Amino acid sequence: MIPSVIKCRGGLKLHRRTTFVKAVNYAAEITGLQKDPGILQIILLDQGNMAELNQAHLNHAGPTDVLTFDLRNENSAFGDIQDQDEFVAAEIYVCPEVAAQYAEEHGLDPSTELLLYVVHGMLHLMGFDDHSEQDTAKMRQAEARTMEKIKARFKTTGFIKP
Repeated sequence: MIPSVIKCRGGLKLHRRTTFVKAVNYAAEITGLQKDPGILQIILLDQGNMAELNQAHLNHAGPTDVLTFDLRNENSAFGDIQDQDEFVAAEIYVCPEVAAQYAEEHGLDPSTELLLYVVHGMLHLMGFDDHSEQDTAKMRQAEARTMEKIKARFKTTGFIKP
């Protein structure tokens, strides 16, 4: 999938957008998502909109850090897609405000935390899950490996400024 970063619906502004997009593209390469056809949309939401999405799709109250929607099967319902590289294959919604809050509470960098949320969503699309302790441990290991490679190539700070 080709990642496409879309800023929408309020919240913290995205800075250093070009580097953020390059880091997200590299994450897609590391996770193997780039091999899949279609577009991966990364959508940044404020807490209010993220809470609405969380309630509507997972029946959970309040905002969350990341929501991932795999649309590959939904798109196949439209029949034979002519250009496999043009359809939206998946969406990852992240909340920069949640990243900033979590980072402040845990002494972390909010921009790196935001990028971690995107990586987390990508790993879900690659089949990783976090519903059991064992699955969560595998997910955390994959997140750590991916983030380590991203940090070796990109400065992961300064994307959002709380």
